[in-house]
Amino acid sequence: MTYFDRRFTFISFLSLALSLMVLWGCASIPPRHEDFIGTLRVLGKSNVWVNQKKAYKKMKIYSGDSVRTGQDSSAIISFPDGGFIQLDQNTDPEFRKWFEQAKCIIKIFIGYGRVFGETKGGCETIIETDHLSAVPNTTFQIEVTPQHSTVTVIKGKIKIKQREQPEELVVRSSEQVRVSDRVGEVRTLSREELRSIPLWREKYGDGTVRQEPEPNPMGYCCQDGEVFKSKRSACLEGGGQFYISYEEAQKYCQQPSRTGWCCSDGDVFQSTPEKCKHAGGFFSYDEEAVREECESDQMGYCCQDGEIFQAKSSDCLERGGQFYISYEEAQKYCQQPSRTGWCCRDSEVFQSTLKECEQQEGFFSYDERAVRKKCQRSQQPPRTGWCCIDGDVFQSTPEECERRQGFFSYDEEVARKRCEGLNHH
Repeated sequence: MTYFDRRFTFISFLSLALSLMVLWGCASIPPRHEDFIGTLRVLGKSNVWVNQKKAYKKMKIYSGDSVRTGQDSSAIISFPDGGFIQLDQNTDPEFRKWFEQAKCIIKIFIGYGRVFGETKGGCETIIETDHLSAVPNTTFQIEVTPQHSTVTVIKGKIKIKQREQPEELVVRSSEQVRVSDRVGEVRTLSREELRSIPLWREKYGDGTVRQEPEPNPMGYCCQDGEVFKSKRSACLEGGGQFYISYEEAQKYCQQPSRTGWCCSDGDVFQSTPEKCKHAGGFFSYDEEAVREECESDQMGYCCQDGEIFQAKSSDCLERGGQFYISYEEAQKYCQQPSRTGWCCRDSEVFQSTLKECEQQEGFFSYDERAVRKKCQRSQQPPRTGWCCIDGDVFQSTPEECERRQGFFSYDEEVARKRCEGLNHH
């Protein structure tokens, strides 16, 4: 074998080895079971993509996957615990999953679009947008635009934090809040408004979430203080707590709380302290005390900064609003806040309403430059001239000379001639 033959054989072997290494590196690694998020179902037109590839029926969604819906298309991702999230058209969530101290956490980042979801208590769900981070324990809807994110709670509650801010806000059932570069006022929705929120789902046909045949082990269920054998899905659907072992169920299963009375949204009903607190109501074992509280804290309409919204009387007064029983009364007396302008008083310029400036005997205008110009003139010392009184000529302001009944002129020669003429007479 010649030198060139040996060299050619070596180069061919090296090329083959490199090709095999590239193919081995490109081979896809199968996803781990613990990274499983849920099962996807397509509704409407089939314009749904997962990781930029066309989605198919019963496609599995794993941690790291991104989903995108096109025009007139929707997708539902069903979670193993029975919860779900539905995407409206033109929506682009990304999914992540991890574990902290054996607790499962799913984070869904939404850059744009609208989602409707329901959590069931399996994994903790975190919804993130460019404006907020939310932890729902509820049925909810979140709509995201480049300008703001709007959160609506259909049932339950959501904990919300503005991005990079430590303060936490709890939004409860029938409430809505908009978050942009600041957190807006929490607004209580009317029944009609609340019913209209999820109506977009109807255009996609059957949006009913069907539980996929995910692992559904037999174990023990705790409900109302009793422990009994049950499948996981049946236990969670009945509002119970599921445990694999009987010992664990016995250890953590608690007797039901003693019932009393709860006032929420003007209604009085029997409830446990926990359920009443969850509903944002007032609880007592004394029915009469609860009914008195309900009568004093009834629902009506609140006027704040010229806007009218439904609210309890206590909530309205806490916000500094004016409370009215009827909408007509609120419309009649609710006034727009006074328009502010600029006021000059004692050489100082500050923002003020016309009424406030007049009460302080200041100079008011909506034009800031005009007010500042006026204030500067008032700061300048009065211009002096010459005054003639009883044949004497001296420097003086026009006001001072007039007060002493003299003759005033800014021209000294004119003032002296006038004085000389008076002396000749």
